[in-house]
Amino acid sequence: MKKYFLLILIIISSTKCIETTYDPEFEKKFKVVHIKDGDKKNYPHKGDKVQVHYKGTLLNGKKFDSSYDRGSPLPFTLGVGQVIKCWDMSVMRLSIGEKISVVCPSELAYGSRGAGNVIPPNSDLVFEMELINIVHNDL
Repeated sequence: MKKYFLLILIIISSTKCIETTYDPEFEKKFKVVHIKDGDKKNYPHKGDKVQVHYKGTLLNGKKFDSSYDRGSPLPFTLGVGQVIKCWDMSVMRLSIGEKISVVCPSELAYGSRGAGNVIPPNSDLVFEMELINIVHNDL
């Protein structure tokens, strides 16, 4: 009985991991382009602290921010609203070392308010992002 329970637990865990890492609808909606594969083993979850290198551009290609230029990835807690929704949704699907380009629709970025004089209202944004590190929240 213990063997069957363990096997079922492993299958459920594997299925959950697949569901959070690959979603064809997400890939299509957000125009995800895979630039570099990650380790395909270590994925972040809500509440984990992550570090992400990124470059952000407007659809016309104008860069508005880059952690690469500063030489330091952005640290944040995943899934708690510290970053725009598109980031939470995108980073949760990355494994360590994975790098993607993703188009964030305005409603999941800065919406009608924009961001200062840098990002106009209602702008879709393009982010190149790379998951550098995860510190899992063991709670």
